[in-house]
Amino acid sequence: MNKNELIEFLQRQVGFLQGKLDEALASVNTLTLANEKLAATVDELRKQIASLEDVIKGKGEELSKQKAARQAMRRLQESPSERQSKPTPPPSGDFSEKKPEKKRTNNGAKRKTHPECEVETVVVEPDSPDFRPEAATFIGECDVVRYVMVPMRFRKIIYKVRKYVQDEKIYKGSAPATPLLNSQYTSSFIAGLAELRYLHCMPLENAVGYFRSHGFDLDKGTAQKLVSKVKVQLENLYKALGKAIVEDNYICGDETYQKVRLQVATPSGRKIK
Repeated sequence: MNKNELIEFLQRQVGFLQGKLDEALASVNTLTLANEKLAATVDELRKQIASLEDVIKGKGEELSKQKAARQAMRRLQESPSERQSKPTPPPSGDFSEKKPEKKRTNNGAKRKTHPECEVETVVVEPDSPDFRPEAATFIGECDVVRYVMVPMRFRKIIYKVRKYVQDEKIYKGSAPATPLLNSQYTSSFIAGLAELRYLHCMPLENAVGYFRSHGFDLDKGTAQKLVSKVKVQLENLYKALGKAIVEDNYICGDETYQKVRLQVATPSGRKIK
């Protein structure tokens, strides 16, 4: 490599390094601008927090003043020297007295509206034989509420899975999957059985009887298999909950009336406690 080639090579290296340096300076400038924007945002948030603190303090002082004023008024009303005499009734004249509002029965208790229920609105027309809608004038309506309970319902859905052949290839429809392999029971069915067994602590015989009383003849053996398979799935949830409870710094304990199967027999020889 002669002198001219060496100079040209060094010039290319200098140009390459100068480009890298320019890119680095551009990155630094970009980061500096982003840092300035973040600093401005932090300052703005601090100002907003300070203004909110001032508002909260003002509200607290206002509430304290209102509370002190109410306490002073109560003391004045309870003081014997400050009690006012009962006002004399106005002279009788042409003014009619307003009748007091009739109080509700049942000790003034309000009825629950039950907003969690499904609402169905039915319009009830008069059923008198003398009523003629075309000759009547609508003057208003009133709401009469009735609550209805629909017992547990079971449905049997039959999926007609069709098969086709096209270009020597078989096409087949797919029915909805079930939580358990080769099982006809959906997740809603299994969840209802598990709810009665574990959430309401109902013995399996009573749960089977409950299903039968609502129109589904469930075998106890089938129910036992479903519950035993669900128990395996709930075991992971039980372990996760146990780990989370132990890691917490505040633990509460309470007795349970649910029978627990033990791994080792008790001194009495039983494995259930």
